[in-house]
Amino acid sequence: MTTKSRGHGASLLVLAWSLCVALFSGGCARGDSTSQESTARGSAPFAAEAVLEVTPARASIPATVQRQFQATLVRRHERPRTLSDDVAWTVSDGTVATIDAAGLLTARAPGCATVTATYEGLTATATVTVTTATLVSLAVTPPERRIHVGSHAHFRATGTFSDGRTFPLGGGVAWTSSDTAVATVGSRGRAEGVAPGIAAITATDTATGLTGKAFLTVGSASLASLTVTPAAPSVPTGLAQSFTATGTFTDKSTEDLTDAATWSSASPGVATISNASGSEGVATAAGAGTTTITARVGHATATATLTVTAASAPVLTAIAVTPGTASIPNGTTRAFVATGTYSDHTTHDVTGAVTWTSSSPAASRSRRCPGMCGRGRHRMSRWPAGRRARSAHRAD
Repeated sequence: MTTKSRGHGASLLVLAWSLCVALFSGGCARGDSTSQESTARGSAPFAAEAVLEVTPARASIPATVQRQFQATLVRRHERPRTLSDDVAWTVSDGTVATIDAAGLLTARAPGCATVTATYEGLTATATVTVTTATLVSLAVTPPERRIHVGSHAHFRATGTFSDGRTFPLGGGVAWTSSDTAVATVGSRGRAEGVAPGIAAITATDTATGLTGKAFLTVGSASLASLTVTPAAPSVPTGLAQSFTATGTFTDKSTEDLTDAATWSSASPGVATISNASGSEGVATAAGAGTTTITARVGHATATATLTVTAASAPVLTAIAVTPGTASIPNGTTRAFVATGTYSDHTTHDVTGAVTWTSSSPAASRSRRCPGMCGRGRHRMSRWPAGRRARSAHRAD
């Protein structure tokens, strides 16, 4: 072999090694630099017939915050199916985060880890980055609530962190009632009316001692009837439909009991409906057909009819902006990218198809190029077809 050919071969080896290092070292950094939540696809020997997807593909959260991951099975010529059972969830570094059998991840300490979902030989992964942001304040919502004896209400704790972002707080929050003779509250913020009166419901972050408070008024009237609205909606497959349960009491007062009701669908193959905290009464259309949606509060029940139609084309369901937060020198520009997620679980760059606005027009100048911004601290917003997302921006 000549000296020239040996030198050329060595150059190729160096180039190949550099590419390998870049591929394996870049994953965590990409998860750190963006707040976009997309879908990660896994591979398997039969990937042409079935693919496993994990959502979100990348998550960036502070320690103690929880994030729900979902696994979706996509088969050729079939509708995507969200998996709830028989999915094995693991995390590559248990000191950074842990995950339970349902895919609920809890951030433990700053660092980067890989989340893996396995189902029937298929695997898919996602990246989670736990940031160094710390909790600075805690709020309880709703700040005021009125219920009647025997009914219940859900309170939620939301934390604001040192990086300016807010997250719902699940684990690590202790709930208490100022007067258990009036109302009691469980470990997940579910309060129940015991006797007429007013009680303060307090959430305490066990790690920092920070607290938030709301007030619960318990009335003496009993539930007379229950209604569900809308009564007969129609949605295409892949989309969601929210239902509201309204109670009428013996004193003629009415109350939103959506989060107090137990929801069910007569035909889960047509649509499922959530009883999870924060998404009570939200139905997800699974297949064409009709199903009866039932809400139950105590002995009272009410129904609605949901019709699911076959989607003729994928529908935009969500938008994400990247970067989620940006800081640039005064007088310079920054490009933002809008990514749309559709009902068939595909994602597309919609930067040029959306309308961009700034919450502080005086602080930034509009550009002809989509997603470009300039001076000041502001939030960029854009929305096609009623969908919106935001990104914070600061120019120094």
